[in-house]
Amino acid sequence: MSTYILQSGLFLLAFWLIYILFLKRETFFTYNRIYLLVTPILAAVLPLFKINFFESYTEKAQEILVLPAVFIGKNQAEVTLASKSVLSETTFIQEHFLSILYVAGLLLMFAFFIRKLLKFLQFSKQGKAKCFEDYRWVEVPNTKVACTFLHTIYLGSELSEKEKQHILKHEKTHAKQRHTYDLLYFELLKIVSWFNPVVFFYQHEMNQIHEYIADQQATKDADKLPYYQSLLNLAFGSSNISFINQFFNHSLIKKRIKMLEKTKSTRSALLKFLVLVPAIMAMLFVVSCTDEAVKESQDSAVSELTHQELLDKYSKEIEEMEAEGKDFMEIQKSYFPYKKEEDNNAVYSREDYYKVQAFMTWMNNKMREEGKDVPDYKVKTYEEYKKEKAMLPPPPPPPPFPGSYSIKEIDKVPAYQGCEGLGTFNETYQCTATKIAEYVINNFDNKKIAPLNLEKGSQRIYVKFVIGKTGEVINVKARASNEILADEAKRLIESLPPFIPGENKGEKVNVEYALPIIYKTE
Repeated sequence: MSTYILQSGLFLLAFWLIYILFLKRETFFTYNRIYLLVTPILAAVLPLFKINFFESYTEKAQEILVLPAVFIGKNQAEVTLASKSVLSETTFIQEHFLSILYVAGLLLMFAFFIRKLLKFLQFSKQGKAKCFEDYRWVEVPNTKVACTFLHTIYLGSELSEKEKQHILKHEKTHAKQRHTYDLLYFELLKIVSWFNPVVFFYQHEMNQIHEYIADQQATKDADKLPYYQSLLNLAFGSSNISFINQFFNHSLIKKRIKMLEKTKSTRSALLKFLVLVPAIMAMLFVVSCTDEAVKESQDSAVSELTHQELLDKYSKEIEEMEAEGKDFMEIQKSYFPYKKEEDNNAVYSREDYYKVQAFMTWMNNKMREEGKDVPDYKVKTYEEYKKEKAMLPPPPPPPPFPGSYSIKEIDKVPAYQGCEGLGTFNETYQCTATKIAEYVINNFDNKKIAPLNLEKGSQRIYVKFVIGKTGEVINVKARASNEILADEAKRLIESLPPFIPGENKGEKVNVEYALPIIYKTE
């Protein structure tokens, strides 16, 4: 979220600078008005687009369903129970300080808006309604106010009739073109983005554009001299309310007269708007490249935390995701990362390692809460992990099984017998993953492995298989440091009972899976 706020704020600043440097001095007032209305929306939307300019087709083609890793051991009864993470105790204010600060600022800005609205409504009720052409205007007693709100024009009773005629020609443009809605739009932005000063600059520029448009229309078929005199000779102002269009704003009068005298911009000046094209492309590129920079900064911060602090941190994040209603697939995607095209000896970063360990601890605890007879495991430190190189290997680089479908291409995930009636994609997947893990743990033949006298630690086994159109498990491939381990894993997966096959657009299809198995010896 902090990255999004920073990016959207910087993009809004960039759009504002483009306006100041290239567009502000031009007389294309309507185009400038559109620019000021649209670019805040672009600044908010662009950070949401993450286009990976360097992603290859082959990487996209190898998105297979990776099941949660299964941990089994030579003597499961002796496996040390994983200690539950004891989360750091912090006060509510400390934990949610920035959120509290933002909400406080939002409420304060909203209160200011309501105060200004009530102030305006108070003096508007004092007036007497009249008509000017097709517009309603209200004469406010004992004042020289001159402004427009929505479709109604407000003029003070102390103005002369001649002054009122000049002002009404000006103000009816505000009413006709609905300028108040522009200003209310920026009031909303100010409430939501109260911390961003660029929003306030935007509203100021929009006020100027409104006055230029109204002045242009008021003097379109009339002598400009009397109009100048109206601006210069009347020394009064109106209430300082930012969402109404005020005729007499002393800080703008000089600029308005200069703009009235300015020669109209040539059509070729419209080409300046093309500056937006490279600017938007640059912004998309920045968004696409930000993830890696953020990852590096996160790794730097992570390196300062201890083993237990990292487990606590990511365990807490997983619990918060679960409390927010995130499903199993979303949590797995965030905390069970895989690197697709690295060699077998590659290791995870410190952050990713502890994310995986926190996820596996959470998975293990969930299964035990459901009464499943599964062993826990002791989380090694990152230094021990690197020394043993016991990290789960990434998916192998060969192309996927011909005719198989990736997770993004199927409408219905294959289901283990008994999991088919759960309804949603994620519930079926989670049930199936749990059943496969139970089957592997309960049927792995430790007697075959015992004579191997494997070194203490963790042995990696990686299995790929396809659940075919008929539900049978086919094309099983296993890889491990020891051939007997690979053969046992392959035998085990081949013996899985038939599944309910996956579907794409109502047609049964092959779906490819990957299953990491960690065999631990003590």
